[in-house]
Amino acid sequence: MRERSRPAKQAASKGRPGARASAPAQKKRARRPGPAPRRRRRSRRLHYLILLIFVLAAGVVLSVSFFFQISNITVIGVDRYSPGQIIEVSGIQIGDNMLRLDTGQIVEDILYAFPYIASVRVQRRIPPRVEIIVTQYQPEIVAVANGEMAFLTLQGKLLERGSLVPPVGIPVVRGLNFRNFQPGQVIGGAENPENHERLVMLRYLFDAAYSVDFLPITDVDVRDRLNMRVVHEGRLLLELGSEADLEYKLTFLHYVIENHVGPEVQARLDISNARERRLIRRDGRVVDGEFLPGGIFDLDEITTYYEDDYPEDEAS
Repeated sequence: MRERSRPAKQAASKGRPGARASAPAQKKRARRPGPAPRRRRRSRRLHYLILLIFVLAAGVVLSVSFFFQISNITVIGVDRYSPGQIIEVSGIQIGDNMLRLDTGQIVEDILYAFPYIASVRVQRRIPPRVEIIVTQYQPEIVAVANGEMAFLTLQGKLLERGSLVPPVGIPVVRGLNFRNFQPGQVIGGAENPENHERLVMLRYLFDAAYSVDFLPITDVDVRDRLNMRVVHEGRLLLELGSEADLEYKLTFLHYVIENHVGPEVQARLDISNARERRLIRRDGRVVDGEFLPGGIFDLDEITTYYEDDYPEDEAS
């Protein structure tokens, strides 16, 4: 009986070839869902990372929006204009974001609007506030033409024009044309060669005057390119010729004035021809930058001084 039953079991097993293979297949199916928890963990980490980035970005935006709001605006270094005028042109307002200011545009706007302003710096400070630091031009010459005055720098920057009162100690200049220029513009340059040439003459003159301490110069006439005329101390009209050898000319003039021209004398001193090494004096009166002949007792007195008449160390 037993011997017969074995073949029957074998036959039965042979008749069902998938019976034994089903168990391993079930095990494989049971293992497949295993990686799903790891995927879920990675997915959660990614979500957390995205959330963290979002929170940090939101924090940065909030800090920029609230922590850098301007609470105060100050203007330093200006007296020609009011701080309110400069702040208005700058466009900066209380509550603006300090980090979003276009400082380059602010500087450009202020320089364009105010001729007397030479430079501008916009400084951000903590706690959030803004400082506008300004330097100003000062009038260096007063140009006179056609009954009108203009304040200028020696570089030709037109600061102001109209019916003005000249500042004390600023030389009056004749011979510059500012008719077609507005405050803020430069009257010299390649497009205005005549003004440019005369401004160069003026710079040479004042450089030489400061170098040899020949001051004050109260009036300058550059209408004649070859004979610059200068009023010294309001009483002596100096004919200097061109800008050549200006330091020598002013040094010789200084010696003659100090040693031979009294403090009350009005005269014309001609040293336009430096090659001759001589100075011609003619007494008279100097009125509004012009020389009127006639000395003491209306005599036309002319005196000539030669450089060779003086020791070299005295005339230099």
